[in-house]
Amino acid sequence: MKMKATALSLMLAMTTLAGAPLLAQAHDDAGQPSYHSERGERGERGERGKHRGHGKMMKQMDREFSADEIRTLTEARLIQRGNDNIMVGDVEPTADGYQITIVTKAEGALVEQKEVARNGMPLDRYQKMEERKAQREAKREAREAQ
Repeated sequence: MKMKATALSLMLAMTTLAGAPLLAQAHDDAGQPSYHSERGERGERGERGKHRGHGKMMKQMDREFSADEIRTLTEARLIQRGNDNIMVGDVEPTADGYQITIVTKAEGALVEQKEVARNGMPLDRYQKMEERKAQREAKREAREAQ
């Protein structure tokens, strides 16, 4: 019993010592909290959008896929879901992107219809991101005009 208590105490101490640096907040040379992390930098007030991943997202937003590529991406997503009873039906171009039909393999019955943008993102999410992008640009232009 004493051995178990000693082992448990030792494990608790080791866990505490190993985890302490993870819990500590980084500070700069002036003693102020630092907003820099492995994910990227943030602005003075911890503002979003000031990190390295922003450029990658913008490249993805500008990418355009063909109908065959959209079909391949959708088939891959269905494989990830793990349902062997459904497959991609028609992939039809629309004004904003593509309309994808998901059907059953056995009867070809409609399971779901999806609308995606030309970059493969769900159309509603893509449109929201475009709206936010336009709002940010308008704010930036208004600040520069002052």
